[in-house]
Amino acid sequence: MPAKLEIHGTRHTLDVTDADLSGSQFSSVKLTSCRFANVNLSDSTIDNARLTGCRFDNVDLSDVVITNCALAGMMIEGIAVTDLLAAYRQQKG
Repeated sequence: MPAKLEIHGTRHTLDVTDADLSGSQFSSVKLTSCRFANVNLSDSTIDNARLTGCRFDNVDLSDVVITNCALAGMMIEGIAVTDLLAAYRQQKG
């Protein structure tokens, strides 16, 4: 059985490389200004998170579901998502 590492009520900078943290839980955690590279978040749930100012580059977003989210200012390929949704809804009529 894998070892369980618990970190509570503290502030640390972690440098994690070539690790399997599958099944981990992060709650009330501040991850501002972090860098995630070559990370697999498949089948993860992100709930009540603040992603303002994040950049996603060369990311596979296949089968991602986004619901009940604030989208103001969100851009995809330089196009405002709110504009894309408005155009979609108008076309669908």
